[in-house]
Amino acid sequence: MSALVICVGNPYRHDDGVGVRAYELLQQAELAGVSVVEETGESTGLVARWAGHDEVILVDAGHADSPPGTIHRLEFGDGRWQAPALPGNASTHGLGVAEAMQLGEVLDQLPQRLVLFAVETADTSSGVGLSPEVEAALPDLVTAVISELDVAAPQPAH
Repeated sequence: MSALVICVGNPYRHDDGVGVRAYELLQQAELAGVSVVEETGESTGLVARWAGHDEVILVDAGHADSPPGTIHRLEFGDGRWQAPALPGNASTHGLGVAEAMQLGEVLDQLPQRLVLFAVETADTSSGVGLSPEVEAALPDLVTAVISELDVAAPQPAH
């Protein structure tokens, strides 16, 4: 089955909306053979969404005590992180991405490859708009996701 990119976020909590903005930009890239969807980050919804996909990339906001706009890449495979785990609660959601990965593992519902890109936030209080640091990270985030998929965006016709 095709690759799936799940962009997680809440655009009404400032930087928590980074996944929503990434979704908009990835939609514009028109990636062949890749489904790009938007989710709120609720764990059972994530597990249901990635069911049947071999390759899943999650894009979310996170907290790991790094400078705002830092992009963290973690890979979940064979029941363990393939990169050092983020300190603290990496997600801005109560029961979200990390719990979805654990639930998927328990239910044997993990994709063969699951990668998380988490962008360090500056502000997740109520309100709209990303902080300048998180907004500035978007081009690198989108490039990282596309590179991870190893899919080239179609070139515009001249």
